[in-house]
Amino acid sequence: MVLLIGLHELENPTSLERLKKDLKVCCYGIIDLLLDSTVLLGPLVNCVDVSAAPSDPSTLQDCLDGFTESVQSNYGCLFVGGNVVVATPSWWELTALEKCLLSSLVYSLPPASSYEIPVYLPVASNKVAYRLLIFQLMESIKVAVLCAAEPSLEQALSHVIRFWSIVSDNLKTLSHSLPRNLPLTLNLGSSILAFLILSADTHKCLSSFHSSGSTASQRSFLSPGYQGTMSIDEQKSVLLHFYKSTCGSILPAVNTTTTSSNSSSNLHSLLGHKPVETYTIHEGYKCYALVKDEYSLFVLFNDTCPTYAIGRLSHNLYDELIHTSPFSVKQ
Repeated sequence: MVLLIGLHELENPTSLERLKKDLKVCCYGIIDLLLDSTVLLGPLVNCVDVSAAPSDPSTLQDCLDGFTESVQSNYGCLFVGGNVVVATPSWWELTALEKCLLSSLVYSLPPASSYEIPVYLPVASNKVAYRLLIFQLMESIKVAVLCAAEPSLEQALSHVIRFWSIVSDNLKTLSHSLPRNLPLTLNLGSSILAFLILSADTHKCLSSFHSSGSTASQRSFLSPGYQGTMSIDEQKSVLLHFYKSTCGSILPAVNTTTTSSNSSSNLHSLLGHKPVETYTIHEGYKCYALVKDEYSLFVLFNDTCPTYAIGRLSHNLYDELIHTSPFSVKQ
């Protein structure tokens, strides 16, 4: 509510009826998105969703930096399906809450060529609004900048064409990266259905899912030999339940949002050692979690994967993921 209404108006509303109307018009969409656990996982784990699809994001980063500077802003971000692909240093310096809210707002908006929305940053600027300019570059790809009074939306649009038309091939490849969300060079194998990895230091999370009903344009992005039948929504639900049931109870909590007030329910606090791995086996799937350094990894396997192999496969996946673009550079 602070993001779209502002702290001053919430504390001292000029009209209660107008405030109720503004809350309904402005906030209900993003609230519905935040409550839907099958959309973005980041807000549910106090992290910002990121994409590792471009193996070398430097070209997109250069375009974003140039575009952001051209519209007189320090805050810019490129999204694919609600996941941050690249962002400017000032955008990364926003709090985890602010980044999650901005990602959710951008993702929740219906398709349109552009938007201009006044927003208040809950921590950095909760009483003075920025102008959030959002431009649809391709299907599922948007670029957003936080601006002051200038430039106008029309002026900013001319810079969109100038900077982003030259990387249309990169954007087209990026648009086909979902739901895998990984570079083509990273082969997961046929046993892994989905995973979620979180960084406690940078508050970033990366998730990947495999669709058994993929379109022809997406099949090349799936693991060879994948024969799963679990839908993406089911994968997200299972993975999130596994995260909630282990993080903060069996394993130490990654973020404060998962910490239980009842210490007796935190099994890791009752042990003489620090648990770093756990797994569960269910009919139809298996789950494995490991905590190492600043990272926590949660992996969903199909039921044909041998139980003795899921630990080794999870460690191999961990070694691959921490070297992908979102985590190899600390921001």
